[in-house]
Amino acid sequence: ARPEDLIYIDEHGLLGGSYYFLNRDKWNITEGELAKIGITNDRVQVHKDIIPFLKAADKKFQERGLRIYIKEGYRSPALYKLVFDKRVDRFGERDTNRLLNIKDKPHATGRAVDIGLWDTAKREEVLTRSNRDELESLLIGFYKDKTDPKSKRYQELQEYIISTMLSCGFHMGKLGEYFHFNYFPVADY
Repeated sequence: ARPEDLIYIDEHGLLGGSYYFLNRDKWNITEGELAKIGITNDRVQVHKDIIPFLKAADKKFQERGLRIYIKEGYRSPALYKLVFDKRVDRFGERDTNRLLNIKDKPHATGRAVDIGLWDTAKREEVLTRSNRDELESLLIGFYKDKTDPKSKRYQELQEYIISTMLSCGFHMGKLGEYFHFNYFPVADY
């Protein structure tokens, strides 16, 4: 994405916080490393063209007392490299490649987002998976055949996220994550 095409989501009434800035301790990323690649705060940027579609999704989520919470939008090639290296340190290259599309770098277009849900009454993020579950819980259908109430709730929420985002013109990413959406023709990706 060209710098002039990127805008901050909070300037358009959307909620979010840069995942890697807010979770830098978890990923062993220092503020200095982030500053070196131009990230000095937790504000999320996206390509200006997708704002109307994010707002449309947000409006639909609000019908159920929720908001879209954008955890990641534009991710520079330098941030991709930093994140890749840190994830390899933690998970190894095989698992990292399963969950990070370093080849296509969809977030570098500014037209890809990783989202969660925000509960407006509780003023907190809604859990859509258990952090105790393995990496596969980030992928569509992990909870589908599980019968416990929490797993059923996670599956319902993930399906709700997917159906809402698809109804607003977004596409699922190649890796099959329930929270990653692209806004551009599939043929371009």
